[in-house]
Amino acid sequence: NSKIAVIENTQAVTSYSITRNKKLLFNEGVDYILQGDPDAQISNLYKASKKEIDWKTVPGLMSKEDINYNPVWNFGVDDLDTLAPPDWEAIKFSGYWDLRYAHAPAPEPFLAVMTSRGCPFDCAFCSVPALSKRRWKAHSPEYTVNEMISKKKQYNINDFQWEDLNPTTSNKRMDKIADLLISNKNKVNWRTASGTKIETMKEETLQKIIDSGCKFLQE
Repeated sequence: NSKIAVIENTQAVTSYSITRNKKLLFNEGVDYILQGDPDAQISNLYKASKKEIDWKTVPGLMSKEDINYNPVWNFGVDDLDTLAPPDWEAIKFSGYWDLRYAHAPAPEPFLAVMTSRGCPFDCAFCSVPALSKRRWKAHSPEYTVNEMISKKKQYNINDFQWEDLNPTTSNKRMDKIADLLISNKNKVNWRTASGTKIETMKEETLQKIIDSGCKFLQE
């Protein structure tokens, strides 16, 4: 009697659009599909499954009750800084260290962070334009640096992997992040584990982020 809901993975180039594949998913027994970033609407998905609210009022939500219904696009929260950092205590994240599982090289214990969402570009090989409509939004430099420094102190780790699709979209933002990290007495190492369009970065910005502790850029 459980309700089955599928949530879209909007932050991976290897993902696919659940909107385009909704009929297949409903045929396989799915009750609800939530398109877009889940943060803003996940609680409403739960309420809709309990019939506490009309599911058609929830942006991005589709139901097997009307498989032809096209919801308002769900772009997620407007300000990423309003989101709380992930609760790493809820999972045994240290198991990844023992297995040496990581997207980017992981020479020491690490934590993942996501400093931005989406990507503004329209690369033909990528699924993301269909998922985020070429919108890009990011945590502020202050939020980004504070998340890493606070987790460094909390878990006694020094290595962070950025899981963003394209974190270096804004040179101005990266310059500010680098400045904050360079000036902070608590030094960290960090790596981009997903994609970086290196051709969009200024040479001086690239040098600055290297000085700030960046050890690896995944293009």
